[in-house]
Amino acid sequence: MHRARYSILLLTLLFVAVGCSGDRDDKVDAKIDDTPIKSVALVEAELPVHRDISEYLSETSRIAAENQVEVLAKGTGHCLSIKVEEGDTVRKGQVLAELDRAEMEAQVRQSRVNVAQQKIAYERAERGVKQGIVSDEVRDNARFSYEQAKASLEVQEVQLSFLTIRAPIGGIVTKRTLQEGMLVSSGTAAFTIVDPTSYVLPININERHLPRLRVGQLAYVTIDSAGDQEFVTKVRRINPSVDLQSSAIKVILDFDKKDRKYLREAAFARYRLVMDTREDALAVPKDAIIEENTRRYVMLVKEGTPATDDSTVDGDDQSTPESESVRRYVATRMEVEVGLEDSDYTEILSGIKADDLVITLGQQTVNDGDDVEVTTIENALDAKAALNADEALEEAKKKAPAESDARQGRRRQGPHGR
Repeated sequence: MHRARYSILLLTLLFVAVGCSGDRDDKVDAKIDDTPIKSVALVEAELPVHRDISEYLSETSRIAAENQVEVLAKGTGHCLSIKVEEGDTVRKGQVLAELDRAEMEAQVRQSRVNVAQQKIAYERAERGVKQGIVSDEVRDNARFSYEQAKASLEVQEVQLSFLTIRAPIGGIVTKRTLQEGMLVSSGTAAFTIVDPTSYVLPININERHLPRLRVGQLAYVTIDSAGDQEFVTKVRRINPSVDLQSSAIKVILDFDKKDRKYLREAAFARYRLVMDTREDALAVPKDAIIEENTRRYVMLVKEGTPATDDSTVDGDDQSTPESESVRRYVATRMEVEVGLEDSDYTEILSGIKADDLVITLGQQTVNDGDDVEVTTIENALDAKAALNADEALEEAKKKAPAESDARQGRRRQGPHGR
């Protein structure tokens, strides 16, 4: 809508500029050429700014937890109960699920009876040796049997403990694969637990950037699952080796503790790694730069030669004694040398000064030396907001006679009147 209204505004200006150029004053010398009125282009302009500007390396990655455990079942049996669900926060050692323990508990009870029997046999043999009625060999065999029974009991008690699946670390359950009633064997994946305090953003950087990487380097990260919030991170670790297949270096970005609550496992993230920063740099909006054949330009607003606005008297070949000089502004093309650039601004190393007025909208449509008027699109549209296309053209027709009179006044002065 704004583009359409702006186009109407430009058509209106062009109509005014052309005006009734066919009307001529009979008193004008036929040898004097009709000098056309130059149209004035509406542009937006602003002064360069001093700001800190940084060069970024931008890419995407996914959040990962450095401390993540896949919990495997160590025992065999049917799953009787599941104590936690995905998303639950658990502490280290907390019970996650229970497998059928009946058979193993029976074996443990039997082993305990065997241990008790072997203990009694050993103690009797020990007393018999002291009384001289039992040989040392018999006592030693009784001790070995007792120790073996205890060892067997310990193994079975460990196996019994495996039928209770516990959390090896504290964290959040992100995956559950067990189902009640299913037969579980040793090595079956049961749960996945991640430690939310260990969330980081691993990124892969091409090896050519290695000389510019350092621990503590800043990076700005946005995460789809966290909305529009931008997180400030730092490089915590740089892997010194280069991946043979990708020629990349693994770098770990660390988050502040207060930001970890917004992080999610495998969440999609966009990062901007700060590669270089220039403080208090002279900069202009990035869109103001015009590129041609690897060279960069900007269009400046400069004060041109003043125009003379004369009043004429009908039927007389004389102008009024009073004339005013109208201030005139022109577009001036200037080549610049640029430095760092971010998403909004480009650093200017040379070519313009801090007090130069740079065209930021309309620079692609004006040429060097064109007359310009500095305004804003909003102001121009507001002025014409109540007019449709036909009304805008009608308004231009009303203004055309006045513009024609001004042209005739300049023709009376001759081609050198300006």
